Amino acid sequence: MTLLAVDRGNTFTKLGIFSESILQEAVSVTDSQLETELQGLIKKYSPADAIFSSVRNDAFDLKKIGGDKLNTLVPTSNSKFPFQIDYQNKENIGFDRLANACGAVKRFSGKNVLVVDCGTCTTYSLVEDNIFRGGAIAPGITMRLKALNHYTGRLPLLERKNELPEIPGQSTEGSIRAGAELAAILETDALIERFGNKTADLIVLLTGGGMSFFEQHLKSPTFAAPYLTLEGLHEIFVLNK
Repeated sequence: MTLLAVDRGNTFTKLGIFSESILQEAVSVTDSQLETELQGLIKKYSPADAIFSSVRNDAFDLKKIGGDKLNTLVPTSNSKFPFQIDYQNKENIGFDRLANACGAVKRFSGKNVLVVDCGTCTTYSLVEDNIFRGGAIAPGITMRLKALNHYTGRLPLLERKNELPEIPGQSTEGSIRAGAELAAILETDALIERFGNKTADLIVLLTGGGMSFFEQHLKSPTFAAPYLTLEGLHEIFVLNK
């Protein structure tokens, strides 16, 4: 079985090709690259099946690119998962969070897991005693930098850097970076610690486009899983095909 997995995030879309449960190729693309990259993967691998999830409310239609021969599954919160869901409005859970949780449970079956997805938002998704418990959602670093520029009169728009700033910030740029980049790392370490205090033997996985920055600077022990969302979508397809 060859499966195309499509994870449409807020900023980028991740595309993955699985053959016999093994991820053969994965790319992360912008909207302007999406159709070309999709057509290329479909031509190269000729997948018969696809799974598609999105956190957006746009009109993107995978069938317009893949055609009717591509059997596409669009899962919902009522699909089958390898865990129960304990969440007040589960139909509103971002499907990337559920896919991340599925990927984590596949990797660490029977363990308590926390997935930190370092993307446009930084999301925390907890599976405890094989139950999805929810977690937390915070602004990502780029969102923090953009918000400081957008909602003020004079603060400049900065791009994220890989190194952490020193404190105190001795310039406007240094102060912004301390409040956005350094604060995001400290916040994440503190939340991981808080989750760990409430959940025994917790395993923490990092994923998302900003994963390498967090992996480099966090003090908390973590496992890097760059393709976790795609892996989770594969598992959801297997359970629901």
